[in-house]
Amino acid sequence: MALVPGKLEIFLAVAHHGSVTGAARTLNLSRAEIEAGLADLERRFGSPLFTARPDGLVLTAVGADLLPFAEERRREIRSAATGVDDRPGEVGFGGVVRIAAGSWMSQFVARRSGELLSGLPDLTIALKTELLYVSLTRHDADLALRQRHPDDGRYVLHRLPDVAYAVYGSAVFVEREPDALTEARYELCPWVGFDAESDHLPTARWLRARVRKPMALLCTRPTNVLDGIKAGLGLGLLPCFAGEREDDLIRLTAPVDLDTHGLWLVAHEEMHRAPAAELVFDRLIDLFDRERDLLWPEEPAVSMDQ
Repeated sequence: MALVPGKLEIFLAVAHHGSVTGAARTLNLSRAEIEAGLADLERRFGSPLFTARPDGLVLTAVGADLLPFAEERRREIRSAATGVDDRPGEVGFGGVVRIAAGSWMSQFVARRSGELLSGLPDLTIALKTELLYVSLTRHDADLALRQRHPDDGRYVLHRLPDVAYAVYGSAVFVEREPDALTEARYELCPWVGFDAESDHLPTARWLRARVRKPMALLCTRPTNVLDGIKAGLGLGLLPCFAGEREDDLIRLTAPVDLDTHGLWLVAHEEMHRAPAAELVFDRLIDLFDRERDLLWPEEPAVSMDQ
């Protein structure tokens, strides 16, 4: 009889921990969900799979027979999902881990991909730079960087450090347009912004609510906003990790409030159990923690309106 992935993981987690509580903690499920999953399995197999003892739950004879089959089935599922065969001593981490992210986060990850791949010569990271929503539920990607908390599906989530955005201009532009140093910038200065295709972005909404003049340059991809600012066409809104590394740009404001819900690293609950995706998930958390100061710089802006 086939084991579906969710019930398989419940069985293996209880077998590993010897308790419902330990399995619930590992799988981020409630005790009731673990117990219901076990009860369903025992109905399907027509026999108890565990027996209670003072030191915890132990496998019955039927459960012991099921264990090697369940472990092999989990390996097959992981291998099918990521191209990784995790049998001990046979193959290391390999295959492809797909990360969906917006333009700026894709750039941030790409420039640090060597850290993510360190010591993993057989692993490939595929960045899916998205303008529209990429679905983890449909397995369009394994991991995603999101500026909102998912409200549908079952996911593994981790809140990453916030990413600061601020107004930047080129040094040449600011010298030519001194209003850039004041609050009058929103009414008097030319700006680089977004076209209708990217009108849903938080940065586009922020600009639309404040800037009064027609945009000097409209971009679909946020990374092209940087090109327009560097060309001296106008002011623009950039993530500080991108703006601060440009020697010819000046940050003119403190970090602005984009009314987002933070930055989240998201994985579908099944894909997160794939070893390669899980490893990259953990390395992304470490990477963002190390870069916390770059993501939200403490230095004051060069501006008269601070």
